[in-house]
Amino acid sequence: MVYKAIETAAGGYENKKLTMAFQTVILDDKDSDCGTQKTIDIKLDDKNINEYLYRYIQQNKKLVQITNENKNNFINTTVKMRSVLYCKGEHYCNKCVGDKYYLVGITNVGLTAGNVGSIIMNDSMKAFHSNLIIMKEIKNISNFIKPQ
Repeated sequence: MVYKAIETAAGGYENKKLTMAFQTVILDDKDSDCGTQKTIDIKLDDKNINEYLYRYIQQNKKLVQITNENKNNFINTTVKMRSVLYCKGEHYCNKCVGDKYYLVGITNVGLTAGNVGSIIMNDSMKAFHSNLIIMKEIKNISNFIKPQ
């Protein structure tokens, strides 16, 4: 039982550390653009394209957003994607982070880092609470009975 409490506390502690470390990471205004020319090369395919929806790529010297309507144009290509890794703004600009957070109304993205700690905590708790029933066939019961 002590192990369970320790694992749950560890997940809670990780959550607190992540929240403290990233609490100041916020987004700049919608439509902001730091103007960086640096990008990262991303190979898009039918398995990962949805992970990059609403992100911006550099195409013919202009920024294009990957959307549900145009995503098929980018499958099986390598694109030059804007990234927070190269954002020059005081806060992450819209063009480097994409539109996903803006669409759901999140501007303090650092606080979403705590979701990782919550997942760790929940997984450790689930490890102790299972509704799985394990059945075993006992072929020779005499192996389990002690003579008196």
